[in-house]
Amino acid sequence: MLVASLLIAPSIVFAASIAFAGPSVAGIPVEFILFAAVLLGVALFHQYTLPIATGGALVIALYKILFSPFNSAPGGAVLARI
Repeated sequence: MLVASLLIAPSIVFAASIAFAGPSVAGIPVEFILFAAVLLGVALFHQYTLPIATGGALVIALYKILFSPFNSAPGGAVLARI
């Protein structure tokens, strides 16, 4: 247990030191807002859980592919060069 915690500790510190570079609204990353909207949709329209969940997953995946920042450029620009 001690060894595992010593191996995990540096990665936690490194992860905490990296700031999120993507678009955000009031300090909240857009993908979190999209995920919250999917959860709200599933909660409110629980009769249609599968279509809402799959549609939400598709929207979030497309957002991450097209607009989420990569090291060199936004996602859409990286895909256009391929």
